[in-house]
Amino acid sequence: MYQPPRFHENIQLGPYRYELYFNGQSVNLAYRNSKIGTRRRASSGLESWGDEDNVVYHDLELNTEAFALALRVLPVLAHRMAELQPLEFSLTANSPRKIKPYQRFAKRLHRYLCHLYDIELTEQGAHFLLNKKPKAERTNLPLPPVLIR
Repeated sequence: MYQPPRFHENIQLGPYRYELYFNGQSVNLAYRNSKIGTRRRASSGLESWGDEDNVVYHDLELNTEAFALALRVLPVLAHRMAELQPLEFSLTANSPRKIKPYQRFAKRLHRYLCHLYDIELTEQGAHFLLNKKPKAERTNLPLPPVLIR
């Protein structure tokens, strides 16, 4: 039975830690909750007290620079998908305001992976389907360097 490949990467951007992971079907990027003294950020953006383990939140109203985060995620995702070559994967926005930025990000990612994947923009983001091109037909950009910090 076919098991799609999976991966998990941590990405640090300023004081925030993110988790980029592929569950075999879709790519997810989440903020990783972290301790603030004895307090933790709650999903409402407020702080709460408690001893619970770190929790991943998909959408906090953080002061994160979205463009800087995209620049950090793009090379990691391009390299991992080129290496793993799952049959398909999706990028899906979790709110209406993120759909257009996700689609723009998907188009940029596709410039590096167009030799491996066809892309279809969807109502919620984008879907990539494996379709390897012969070397004579490849027009992809070389994979971008991964920034290490």
